[in-house]
Amino acid sequence: MRHLGPLLTPAIVGAVVSFVVAILSNALSYRAKVDEGLRDTRLALYRVLWKKTELLPKWPRRTDVTYENLRDLSEELRDWYFGDGGIFLSRTARKSYGKLQDTIGGILTQPAKGEITDPDYDKVRFRLSKLRSQLTDDLLSRRGARRWF
Repeated sequence: MRHLGPLLTPAIVGAVVSFVVAILSNALSYRAKVDEGLRDTRLALYRVLWKKTELLPKWPRRTDVTYENLRDLSEELRDWYFGDGGIFLSRTARKSYGKLQDTIGGILTQPAKGEITDPDYDKVRFRLSKLRSQLTDDLLSRRGARRWF
């Protein structure tokens, strides 16, 4: 038995290392599958949200947007948030969404009718743009190809 000691130690260490590597590999593989599934779900839901943000484009600027349109947008965003999408927003996208809704809510507390003013247009358009930028960050859709050289 004394002769087996030098042989057993490397075998035991090798087995333990192999076991730990297998556990880490499985954990990383599971994480990658979860991340891929989350990205796929976000992609579908974010496309719907992206489309809703077209009300106030920078180019070309719309001249027919009313305060009623703004109220409708806020309600559509709320319905999207509580219907399917809100649970999938990243923490930073959720903050952008909240700031957008706060901005719209602040504007709508003032009694106004007809077409929205340029300052109100710009405030909401800015927040819509910030939200869209965060959606692209979540999806990694605006990152360039990696260069290895």
